[in-house]
Amino acid sequence: MPMLSDKKLPLVKSEPGDTDDNDSDNYFLASTIKNESPAPIQKIVRKVNIKSKKKERIEKKFKNLVNKLAINSCEKKKMKKDIKVMKGRKLTIKKDIEINVTFTNTRLTQDKQKHRENLLTILKYSNATPFKDKSLLGFICGYCNASYPDPTDLKNHTDLDHIKERLDFKSSFDMTEYNVKLDVVNLMCTLCGERMENLYKLRDHLIKTHNKVFHRDIKDHLLQFKLKKGDVFDCALCPSTYETFKMLKQHMNKHYCNYSCSKCENSFATKRSLNTHQTTHEEGSFKCDHCDKIFSTKTKKQYHEKTKHLGARNISNCPYCDVPFRSYYQRNQHLVKVHNSEAQYKCNVCSKGYILKSLLMCHIKKNHLMERNCQCTECGYKFFSKKALKAHMIKHSGERKFICEVCHKSYARKYTLREHMRIHNDDRRFKCDICGTAFIQKCSLKSHLLSHHGISLAASDIPIS
Repeated sequence: MPMLSDKKLPLVKSEPGDTDDNDSDNYFLASTIKNESPAPIQKIVRKVNIKSKKKERIEKKFKNLVNKLAINSCEKKKMKKDIKVMKGRKLTIKKDIEINVTFTNTRLTQDKQKHRENLLTILKYSNATPFKDKSLLGFICGYCNASYPDPTDLKNHTDLDHIKERLDFKSSFDMTEYNVKLDVVNLMCTLCGERMENLYKLRDHLIKTHNKVFHRDIKDHLLQFKLKKGDVFDCALCPSTYETFKMLKQHMNKHYCNYSCSKCENSFATKRSLNTHQTTHEEGSFKCDHCDKIFSTKTKKQYHEKTKHLGARNISNCPYCDVPFRSYYQRNQHLVKVHNSEAQYKCNVCSKGYILKSLLMCHIKKNHLMERNCQCTECGYKFFSKKALKAHMIKHSGERKFICEVCHKSYARKYTLREHMRIHNDDRRFKCDICGTAFIQKCSLKSHLLSHHGISLAASDIPIS
């Protein structure tokens, strides 16, 4: 029987066809068995069949890999490297092969683009002024971080310093919190000069009169405000007025019903606002270790304990000197005393100013509405606050738990002991502006002014020297 090794058998190969399909069986077969050693014809055919099955698996893996690589791409990509698809083997993509991967834009991407185009149309054909927000220093420019208490100054700054970059307005395109704030005071169309009441009128005007394109199949995230200098903020779409800009922003949710709560009738301008609101419907099981409040998550409970009971700071620093504070009251008091900032909240009855809105409301209820809802169970005397009632109850209990360490006198209230300690420290902080005599206690100065100078002053009007 003749030996096969005595004869040189021809190497069986399948060359690629003329077709342009580089994924054909012939092409992969040729590259796969290119360097195989000679073998009997029958065995080669059997191996080819095995490799055909392997080739199908390789093709499938390759297509899956291409899909993964193209998930975040909407452009044509050129694959120029070897891709490992099997252990010990490589599938080589030739450099001149171009793989075209095209994906249709998602709905979210399309919405972002439409929002961008709507905004550019407004900025291009109107005098609306974009701004970021309002801080303690004023309204923040939409193009830089400059702040202006007067919106007119902000508008002049924007028109002069940012005229070239007007259409390059950068805004957050995270669609959960996306919105653009626009000042629409004296709004007009820059194509014909016609005055517009609001953005809705301007939009209709641009479409009908000037044939401009506006996308109406998306939610409206262009929030319009009519800014003015002062402590009152007017809604641009209804007669409502508010004492703070934050309250006005919350009110704007009624006009921009982009997202609605499924458990109540509230609506919101942004998805983020809705998500925050929905947490109020969650039933809590995490009770504060220091008070009776219950929270829906452990994180919220810990945050509450840190900020309310453990003294953690959650207040922004002074915008002028960056000094940190632990409460809004301390920060606003610092602004008034150190930086001569005017008390923001004024009483409409007596014009007295307060650094917090809550203090103003307490002043009105206590002094002008004469609200007294806390009644003593012993004598029937009524008080404005629980704190005042608690201080009053000491008269009935007779408890004196605050003791002076110097003379061992006892007092019912801590602040009374504090005033007493000034005697031992010779702390004469109350000084007469007329004769210069100084006193330890405010009541002593008050008596001195009346008896020696004929001046009658309320205790609250006597300053500390």
